[in-house]
Amino acid sequence: MNATSAAIAGTAPETAKEKVSSGKWFFVFAIVLAAGTLSGFYAVNDYASGTDAIVKSANNNSARFEAIFRDLMQARYRTLNIAAETMLQSRVTVEAFAKGNN
Repeated sequence: MNATSAAIAGTAPETAKEKVSSGKWFFVFAIVLAAGTLSGFYAVNDYASGTDAIVKSANNNSARFEAIFRDLMQARYRTLNIAAETMLQSRVTVEAFAKGNN
């Protein structure tokens, strides 16, 4: 055996180890990539579920707000109606409007 054949013989197993090692790293990388992709889909699904719940809550709140606002507007008009009827029943205020004294 000469030095070159010993060197070649010594490097051949290292190359095989490197191939096995790179295969292991490729396998680990593939697992990490698949896990990352699956976690991304899970995160998007979870985000969409949370967003749907927020939108549903906002729609419910807006419906309640509209109902309360409508009731308050009707109460305001009833109050203005009562005030107008009260003013029209008073002689003092009717005479002042009739004379043009505001």
